[in-house]
Amino acid sequence: DKLRQYRGNLVSAEKDTVEKGDYVESSIVGFIDGKAESELTTDNQVSQVGAGNLIKGLDDAFVGMKVGAEKDVETVFPDDYFNKKYAGKKAVFKVNIKSVKKMELPELNDEFAKNNGGHESVDALKKMIEEELKKQAEADVRSHNAGEIIRKLIDANKFDVPYAFVEQEINNIMSRYENTVKQQGLTLEKLGMDRNEIREKQRKNAEENVKTMYILRKIAESEGIELSDEDVENEIKKIAEDMKQDSGMMIKQSKTQGSWDALKAKLQEDKVVEKLIEYNAK
Repeated sequence: DKLRQYRGNLVSAEKDTVEKGDYVESSIVGFIDGKAESELTTDNQVSQVGAGNLIKGLDDAFVGMKVGAEKDVETVFPDDYFNKKYAGKKAVFKVNIKSVKKMELPELNDEFAKNNGGHESVDALKKMIEEELKKQAEADVRSHNAGEIIRKLIDANKFDVPYAFVEQEINNIMSRYENTVKQQGLTLEKLGMDRNEIREKQRKNAEENVKTMYILRKIAESEGIELSDEDVENEIKKIAEDMKQDSGMMIKQSKTQGSWDALKAKLQEDKVVEKLIEYNAK
């Protein structure tokens, strides 16, 4: 059903009154102390009522409203709201319902299977999904077990890590976080988030990441766990196949753009983790 929803289309629900589960196109203007806030204002926003994606109070307010209707909704942002500019403050949202939509799902048939992965039939598609879910479940178990083992190793081996390494890891975390925010058309500044404060909050995670990397690499050295260039190439070929891209070009890009060494290090760490899980199971 998730795959069908992903491929579905929003169409008119051909009704005027909003019910839970409907998709609503609306305009929302947020006011703080009587002043409209651009960061709390959206136009032509489409959201599913009851999905929990809206600011507290708006979901309940939508239910029962009619197309063309307007309503003022009062709410209070939680004290721990991610945007400190609004944390703990009372807000009034002026809501206008523009239309009510529903999700029209494609029919689950052989044609759907062919258009989603080139599978010969629905049964083949279902089998693939079952296999992927099984793999993911197994990976989740391995990840949990590995995390427990690594935490025990960190607790049992108290040591300090170089400040520069921790700072670099914080930079990596911040870069990933900012890229995620950027993909949503936002910036940390627009969200009212303090860069230095976020860095300090991530320091403990960064220290643990560096310690984990150090421990895994030391184990790799002592156990003679190495990765050949062929191992890395084979992994890139798998990735290229999944992404339906040219493996030769992807291998070349990984070497010229600096991702080769990072992938090699990750694959080595994965091998060490598998070895740790194997030892722990004995």
